[in-house]
Amino acid sequence: MTKKINNDHIISFYVRPWIGLTNEQVSEALKICERGHDLIAFKRINQWLKKNNHKTKMIAHHQKIRALLTDSDGYTIKEIMLALDVDKRVLTRSLKSMPDVYVDRWRGPVRGQYAAVWCVAAVPSDCPKPK
Repeated sequence: MTKKINNDHIISFYVRPWIGLTNEQVSEALKICERGHDLIAFKRINQWLKKNNHKTKMIAHHQKIRALLTDSDGYTIKEIMLALDVDKRVLTRSLKSMPDVYVDRWRGPVRGQYAAVWCVAAVPSDCPKPK
């Protein structure tokens, strides 16, 4: 959809250009753009997205973490951070919220600190009903 504000400004957008924004937020951002305040609209959109962004990041990382830990002997948080290029806080929150991931053992001590080795639980693909 394209909307012409004046001769200089033409805005192209989708009905919901960003996942996570409501229709009201999209229309408010467009009204701000119509007044010629594109940067203010952009900042407002970023603020709205940041409110729910940590949940989106966690869910997006769950699949990557699960794929990395599957068929492995386990990894520490530091190893997972380096492999997936994920922030430590987001990674820790993701690991704690995943029901199929657990601390299998501890490595160390390195300078007096132990590091948890995280593994993923092996879930069977099928469990036949007993007769």
